Amino acid sequence: MAEQHLTTTEIDDLLRVFKGGRDGSSLTEVASLDLDRPNRVPKPILEALEIRHEQAARGMRTALRSMVGVDLGVTLKKLDQERFETFRDRQEEPCCGFVFDMRPLRCPAYLVLDFEFAYACIDRLLGGTGSGAGAGRDLTSTEVAVLGEVVDSIVSEHVAAWDRYMKLSPSFRRTVSVPRFMREVRRDDAVLVAEYQLGDFAEGHGFRFAMPLQGLEGLLQYRRDDGFDKDEAPTAPESRAELEEHMVGVNVDVSVRVGEAALSVRDVLALETGDVVLLDRPVEAALDLLVEGRPKLKGRLHRSGRRLVFRLGSGSGVVPEKQDPDA
Repeated sequence: MAEQHLTTTEIDDLLRVFKGGRDGSSLTEVASLDLDRPNRVPKPILEALEIRHEQAARGMRTALRSMVGVDLGVTLKKLDQERFETFRDRQEEPCCGFVFDMRPLRCPAYLVLDFEFAYACIDRLLGGTGSGAGAGRDLTSTEVAVLGEVVDSIVSEHVAAWDRYMKLSPSFRRTVSVPRFMREVRRDDAVLVAEYQLGDFAEGHGFRFAMPLQGLEGLLQYRRDDGFDKDEAPTAPESRAELEEHMVGVNVDVSVRVGEAALSVRDVLALETGDVVLLDRPVEAALDLLVEGRPKLKGRLHRSGRRLVFRLGSGSGVVPEKQDPDA
C-alpha cells in the first residue's frame, strides 16, 4: 500500500477525539500508512513509468533471446516504491547481486538475479541446455564475465526507460552476495523496484532492479510524459500556477527609505533632542520603497489625516511635483 498523508480534516477529527469533543463514531475514514513503501512518485508518473518498464521488459526479452537462443518470456511483475532497507531485507542470502553507478546520480542501482536464472544463463551461454541447477553461492570471476552481457542488456533497457527523465550513464561497480553489504544507499532512502518474472526459460524465477530516487524525485514530481522534446528542460506550468496561488497570501516586510547619513561614533553619542541630522537625499528626490530590504519602487511621502502615506510614481516611478490637499 502506498504511503498517504493525513488531510487537515482528518487531523482535526483526531484532535477532537483526543480532546473529548467527539466519540469517533463519525470520523473521516483514515487509511493506514505503510512506512516501508514511501509515496515519492505521483501516481500519474508512476503509471507512465510502469508502461516504460513494460517496454523495457519487451526489449530485454528480444535481447536475451538472441544471446541464449531461447525465449525467456520476460514480463514486468510489479513496479513499486520501497525504502532501501525493505528492498535489501527481501533478498535471499546469498544473493546474485550487481551494483551499477548511474551517473550523474550519486547513488547506485542494484540488479539482483535469482540463482536459477543466473545458472541457467551461464549454462546456456557455455553450450549447455540451461538447466539452471546449483545452490546459491559467490560467483566466480569467470561466471561473472559470462553473465556480463546478460546483465549489461538488462541495465541498458532500464537506462532507455529512464531516458525520458534523465540521461544516465551506467558503469559496473561490483558484485554482491550478502544483502547486508549493500550499503551505498541509506536505509531510509526511497528506491523504485522493478520486479520481472520469466516464462519458459527458468520459469517461475526472475530478477529485480532497484533504482535510487534520490536525484530523480524533483524531475518525477513535475515532468510530463507526453510528447515533449527529450532535450527540453523540465517545466511545470500547473505547479507554478499552484505555487503562485499559495504565495500571494504570504506577508512580506515593506519599508520606505527616506535617506541615509554617515556619522562617527562620537557624533552619535553627542546627539540630543532637537538636533538635526542631514540626510544624503535632496528634498525633491523620489524615495525608495523596499520589499524585504531590497528597493523595488519609487514614490513620495504624503500625509493622509494623521498618517503618512507613500504614493507610487507612474512611468519612471517618480511622482511629479504636486501639493497634497491634506498637507
